[in-house]
Amino acid sequence: MKTACFPSLILLALLLIIGVAHAESDVSISGGNGDSGLLLSGDWTSSEGDSMTIHQTGNDFRADYNLKNGRIIGKLNGNSVEGLWIQDSSSRRCSYAVDNSYYWGNTRLNFTSQNYSGNWGYCSDEPSYVWSGSKK
Repeated sequence: MKTACFPSLILLALLLIIGVAHAESDVSISGGNGDSGLLLSGDWTSSEGDSMTIHQTGNDFRADYNLKNGRIIGKLNGNSVEGLWIQDSSSRRCSYAVDNSYYWGNTRLNFTSQNYSGNWGYCSDEPSYVWSGSKK
């Protein structure tokens, strides 16, 4: 039972760390909650798979994309999302699971109302591969 809880705890800890880092920058950058006014929910194209559906609730960000049951879980801060991509498989297996998968990595995406671009990486590597798309 301890083993099954460990990946979920890691994901929760990573999201909390991301949230704390953004909470500090929200105050200094915007003097408020960091809300950019961007409403990202909906269907987008994706260079990773063909399409991506974004679900945004406040600054909580989740995207599902059609490549190996892919998803992004992260936080929106201004026009940027930082979080994790997670898939059922990829060309590199991480040493531990996150959200019940050994195939994950960091991602940073910058959005406008019509486009996004950014980077992703494997496991805990610095994101260096290009990821982009546009609103459908």
